Amino acid sequence: MKPEEILEKTLNGELAGDALTAEVGKLSVEDQANLTKLSNESAAESLGKATGLRKERDRVQTQLTDAEKAAEDAATKAAEDAAAKAAAKAGDDKAKPPAKDETMSQFRNEQKDKAISRFNEQFKDLSDDQRKAVIEHFDKIDSGKVDADNIYNEIVGAYAFVDKDNLLAAQGEKSQREAEAAAEAAADAARSGGAPNNGGEPPKFSQAVQDLAKRANITNEAAEKVSTQGTRRVHQ
Repeated sequence: MKPEEILEKTLNGELAGDALTAEVGKLSVEDQANLTKLSNESAAESLGKATGLRKERDRVQTQLTDAEKAAEDAATKAAEDAAAKAAAKAGDDKAKPPAKDETMSQFRNEQKDKAISRFNEQFKDLSDDQRKAVIEHFDKIDSGKVDADNIYNEIVGAYAFVDKDNLLAAQGEKSQREAEAAAEAAADAARSGGAPNNGGEPPKFSQAVQDLAKRANITNEAAEKVSTQGTRRVHQ
């Protein structure tokens, strides 16, 4: 089953639990990474369509989380299997646990290096001190994920925490502009004897979140998540 089929069946409620884990486990490492990417993209589209429908939004988010977790578990299992094969090839039963731990650690470090390289590419204008502060905070909140995309999102969350003063300032300026616009609309309505024009709803995401999403090259939903939830350790 292809990543697209797995995601579609997951969203339709046709695939879940052990069956979902089994299907994801059959994918190659590349397809598992593609499934994670598709889940993130689908989250942006599906959650946008489900605006105002809390129950539907929560259902979609739960299913997407299940798909993401299955991909993450599959990546972990792939690293463990590689470690087991390396130990078996060595032919030393006593050396199996250390070999497995070492291979798993190496695999995770490679994914972490990829995530850090991606962050450095997206945030080229940061100073060395800023980069150091971001990575130091990431080390504090690191949840141990092995997928490079998930690690990258946590690093962006660390950046959002380190640069929170600027993000909060941007949010404050946006709130002030919205308040001024609302007051002006109310004044116009009063002068014309009608109701305020509510035809255009305010943006779903703050300007600060949109700026972070654009800079990190991730979706607005992902930027919202990492800026609010990505700055604390997640125990799994």
